[in-house]
Amino acid sequence: MLLSRFVDQVPGPRHRAALEAAAHLRVTTEELLADTLGGDDVPALFDWLRGLPFVEGGPHGLYPHDLAREVLDADLRWRSPDGYRTLHRAGRAALIRRVRDTHGAAQREAIFDILFLHRSSPVLGAHYRWETLGQATAEPVTAHDRDPIVEMVERHEGAESARIARHWYERQPTAFSAYRDRDGALFGFDATLDLHEASEADLAVDPAARAAVDVARRYGPTRAGEEMIYHRFFLGQDTYQDVSSATNLFATGCCRHWVTRPRLAWSFVAVADPEAYHELLTQMNLRVQPEAAFTVGGHRYGVYVHDWRAEPLTTWYELMADRELGDSFAEPPTVDTPALVVLSQQEFRAAVRRALRDYTRNDALAANPLSRSRVVVEATGGLRAVLREAAESLRGNPRDEKLYRAVHRTYLEPAATQELAAARLELPFSTYRAHLTAGIERIAEWLWRREISGT
Repeated sequence: MLLSRFVDQVPGPRHRAALEAAAHLRVTTEELLADTLGGDDVPALFDWLRGLPFVEGGPHGLYPHDLAREVLDADLRWRSPDGYRTLHRAGRAALIRRVRDTHGAAQREAIFDILFLHRSSPVLGAHYRWETLGQATAEPVTAHDRDPIVEMVERHEGAESARIARHWYERQPTAFSAYRDRDGALFGFDATLDLHEASEADLAVDPAARAAVDVARRYGPTRAGEEMIYHRFFLGQDTYQDVSSATNLFATGCCRHWVTRPRLAWSFVAVADPEAYHELLTQMNLRVQPEAAFTVGGHRYGVYVHDWRAEPLTTWYELMADRELGDSFAEPPTVDTPALVVLSQQEFRAAVRRALRDYTRNDALAANPLSRSRVVVEATGGLRAVLREAAESLRGNPRDEKLYRAVHRTYLEPAATQELAAARLELPFSTYRAHLTAGIERIAEWLWRREISGT
């Protein structure tokens, strides 16, 4: 009966699509509706939504009454599973773009919106406090926060852990976020360390950091410019690591780091009760890493890891889009080697040169390690398309056109010999070789920047 009353008020299919989007998303703005649905009629659709009796307006956008939301969302999922999945992915992609393009409060709200999409998952949905989502904030710490934060750690983890937290607070204060309620009172915190900036002295203080760096060096050393982070501490003053507003904020912080740091190679998460977090973190495709586990104050902490070069964000997005909807999954095994190839800069440049020489040979390109590198996996069209795009980038500057012509005539549409290529370009052979060498180096640099920073 309730559903029929809602649907009776829908003038057409676009209005129904707008209503279904509003039911699926936590809050809806005109911009978010446009990003999700597209089309020139979005302003009119948004105005229509705003006039519905069961849709309310808040400081961050429109949202339907809880019962209306539940009925409409469940009906679409039952009536059109493919349409429901399409809506979910479109809304999710729009929110991820918003996280990347905004900062501060707007970014935090977008992350809350992403977390809200997890509510259908029996695993992910059980690890958040939906009724408190957005009612507290994570902010940069102040000079007055250090002692209360250290005291929280000592209360829950002991004096030795508190000493380590104090050390990191002094060394990386910007790694700490203070959890505050609506009245501004501190009720928890988290600390996400930049391990790529840690010194040997830092690693000597914290066995967790020492073990994490050793694991990364053993199974996939970071390359120049890459980052390695450690979600080292998170807790609520009274709830510690139990599900609470504090864990809501910790999840938003993790999401922000993973989505907005294109140079991220490794992320580590330490938890006091690995069994309590195992299902959640493996659902998020983090792998338990026994070699990174550590003992502080007589307590053994579990550690979960993710190599973002082995499974880039684009791949992870696709996986999580399904799992958020409650699709079944197989727990990832603990592995010692990444799924993708992680090359040093020297190895990468050598592979680029080899790939250019083999540009016209499908079998050779398939065997080239670049075909399993981040720069190719995150692109479309395979290694050959990526090489052509890199070569075409030389044409952006008129002074580099000569470099492009040398590469083009040698590799993309090759002459029979390099001597013949030089003749066709009407260049002395030495000049041709200089242009070709410079072009190869520029292509390798362009691809390396993409490999490190993401596409």
